[in-house]
Amino acid sequence: MSRLVLGLLALVPSVLAGLTLTHTDDSSTGTSVACTTFLAHRHVREVPTSSTTVQLPAKVTLIIAASTPTLMVTPKPITEISTEIVQTTETTTAYPESDTFSTTLTETVTVNKVLTLTFTEVHTITESSTSNVVSTVPTPDGFSGVKDSSGYALSDTENLEPNKADSQIPMGGSLRGSLRESLVQGASSGHVADALTHPVSVLCVKYLQVTYTKTIIAVKPTKTVTAIPSIITSTTTTTDTTTSTLVPSRVSVTSYFSTTTTLTVWSTAETLELSTRTTTVTQVATTTQYDACKPSNILGPQLSDGQWVAPVHDSYPKLPRKINREIGSAEECCIACIQDPTCMWSAFYPQSPDCETKHSEGPDTCGNPGFVAGFIQKSRFSGYDVILSNGNCAILW
Repeated sequence: MSRLVLGLLALVPSVLAGLTLTHTDDSSTGTSVACTTFLAHRHVREVPTSSTTVQLPAKVTLIIAASTPTLMVTPKPITEISTEIVQTTETTTAYPESDTFSTTLTETVTVNKVLTLTFTEVHTITESSTSNVVSTVPTPDGFSGVKDSSGYALSDTENLEPNKADSQIPMGGSLRGSLRESLVQGASSGHVADALTHPVSVLCVKYLQVTYTKTIIAVKPTKTVTAIPSIITSTTTTTDTTTSTLVPSRVSVTSYFSTTTTLTVWSTAETLELSTRTTTVTQVATTTQYDACKPSNILGPQLSDGQWVAPVHDSYPKLPRKINREIGSAEECCIACIQDPTCMWSAFYPQSPDCETKHSEGPDTCGNPGFVAGFIQKSRFSGYDVILSNGNCAILW
């Protein structure tokens, strides 16, 4: 697994701390073969063929899913007691021959009691945060930026003219200085395409692309939901009896008796308790950077010697060009070319803004380095406003 995968996995424990994690890993490998034919001025009897294997940067797909189990809690039912009072009267008649009669007085005492019911309401607050992860796609082995292949630079401290020392490098190396000027003049007169017509060698490159897919499922703590308790009503019947005695006419003495009845009245009071629970959801955002589109592969629009980068002298005018008006910077235009295996070079025009890309017939008909698709031209006059970059399929001289 690549260092990028290990770097992403190292962030997962801090991002999803406190959660239960399950992992699922998967990987697949894809291959492609690209061959480049090198041409010379003279015919050779045998054309040698060589091959090599290039391990492309691994692609990483990270999938994070979250789930929250819910636990429903049902509390015990609450019993509500109510009392019903029934009034009755009992009449007693004294004996006529008795001189004494009696009466009973009943006193009712009321007792009030309160049954308190407590309910808890839980409020959940969800907080979101984003963790940024930067993924860098390195340049392929041997990749040559436009400043390296052309010999031009933007810094005031560098020599902005073609490298004179490279003018003695033979065919197959970097053409600089007077050799570049002669090639441009030859291409302008139509002789370069006629001269380089004899194949001298073939280089085949096998590209290996490994794709890693890692799925992480984060199980959050169980969410507990408490239901409202049910209420059971219990009714109690109390009889309030009043006794009355009829006094005969001959009775001269009266005796009084008293009784006490206790009446209990129940009432309910509800109390609501509020509880707050905070849940944090973290999202991982991945940003991809391309080493092939750093300043070493961005040239223009003006060089520090005062001259301006002019449009490319195209060595293969019959091959297709594409215009994209949705791209807003030279770096984005360079990335669009790097992502296409058939792209030879890109030209960004900030005033439009337009992104122009040059394409070959297929990735097996070009290569970087080893395939020259055009020549960089300079002008002493402004107005061109061009920014150039090399692609994976060719270089600019």
